[in-house]
Amino acid sequence: MTQVRILPNRYAPDFDNSLVDELKYDAPSDLRRAIDGVLEDRGSLDRSEKALLHILDLGCGTGLAGLMFRPLAETLVGVDLSSRMAERAEERGVYDKVLVGDFEMVVPELLLEYRFDLVVFADVLIYIGDLTNAINLAASALSTEGGLVAFTLELPNDVDLRVLEQEMGSKWRWKLEESGRYSHNPTWVESVAAAAGLSVLRRETMPRLRNEKGRAIKGTLFVFEYVS
Repeated sequence: MTQVRILPNRYAPDFDNSLVDELKYDAPSDLRRAIDGVLEDRGSLDRSEKALLHILDLGCGTGLAGLMFRPLAETLVGVDLSSRMAERAEERGVYDKVLVGDFEMVVPELLLEYRFDLVVFADVLIYIGDLTNAINLAASALSTEGGLVAFTLELPNDVDLRVLEQEMGSKWRWKLEESGRYSHNPTWVESVAAAAGLSVLRRETMPRLRNEKGRAIKGTLFVFEYVS
């Protein structure tokens, strides 16, 4: 799995304002809503909304997802490529530990000490084409059957999607967009997850993952459960 340092360290101070105010980015709260729904279905949320989960936030950035998931966490660990982003996340005071590095290098060492009930990628996998290694890594971090993996992905615009389906049917996997991010075929993503022992609990089409150049970027939100 190759991760690109998409947002350089010098961009970290303006990151939150750009995402939330300008791009209307709300993936952390969307993911929290989806996870709350799963936990409510399981009867795992008490009246204080404390589920006491061990949570791994991969690609934590400045900690926007950490703010959302801290109320559910007994342990909350963040990982990011950017040292400045990780520093901002740590300053929020919501993480028990924040680590800097590539997922494939950091997570195996982290698993010597931790196992997790929930792994979250909040708008992170859009920077990776082939998600096989990332999904396998997330599955390996889960403590038991029933552990959860949640993430958001981009969809192509309607015109590009029609072209892909005309040329490849349902067999297309991912597409590199002009933005430098990737869009992904949700059906292919489900097949990759199934091979990693993950069963889909929720799949939602999001009319707006974020805004870009005056238009809404559509996306997919997934929650998977580890079954074997």
